[in-house]
Amino acid sequence: MNKYNLKLIIIIKNKKTISIYKASIFGLIYGTLLVAILIFLYYLVYGFESTELLKQFFKFKIFVPSIVFGIIVHEFIYGLTWSIGDLIILWITRKIPNNKNVKDHPTEGGVTIDS
Repeated sequence: MNKYNLKLIIIIKNKKTISIYKASIFGLIYGTLLVAILIFLYYLVYGFESTELLKQFFKFKIFVPSIVFGIIVHEFIYGLTWSIGDLIILWITRKIPNNKNVKDHPTEGGVTIDS
């Protein structure tokens, strides 16, 4: 075993990451919860017999500006989730001693810790 393989083994053992799978499950659960809350609030405001409002929504004057607004909101949420991802990584790395060097993990969300 050469020194490069040994270093790779050390880096793999010393990592603080969250797998993309776990991050996706986390996002799926909280995303579904958010959608459920929004649907619940919609029905609190408009009731269950609001199909006429849906027909009006698909008129050009309402639908196109809603799509443009939705794109803007979508991009904002996208940026916000990246910030939340950064906060998750900060949280999982909070107990790494200050004297350790860390760098981004190449394939997972998190860091590798250099010895």
